[in-house]
Amino acid sequence: MGYIRTKYIAGNPYAYFVECKGKKQKVKAYLGRVFEGSISKRSSVNGKSKRKFLINFVAQISGPSSVVVDGLTVTKGCKNVVLKIDDGYVCSFTLNRILRFRKSDDLEKDGKILAKYFLDAGLPVTQDEFIAYYQKC
Repeated sequence: MGYIRTKYIAGNPYAYFVECKGKKQKVKAYLGRVFEGSISKRSSVNGKSKRKFLINFVAQISGPSSVVVDGLTVTKGCKNVVLKIDDGYVCSFTLNRILRFRKSDDLEKDGKILAKYFLDAGLPVTQDEFIAYYQKC
């Protein structure tokens, strides 16, 4: 289990997915440049599938005009970027991680992992939305 780390290079923030091995951090993926974002209009989210649920949720996110949020990708031009929302980071990596989540037999462990994924992505889901998404997995 890793986390998202930001680094400033030439005055601009960039995000990386990092895993810890002992005292050292190992960069696993470059996520892109970080821009500020927000959830413009918060309304109840639903969808028939996991993918539709996430697409409907991401449609509520707004960022700079040059950043395009289309489906489960966040881009500026042809490059992947990251939108910082509250304490989380919305990007293609975090959205696909939520989408790839699979249930196991341990309900408590699954709930903690899925909740961490939503928090890492900065998506403030309600309890009802969380349960509805988990049931679709």
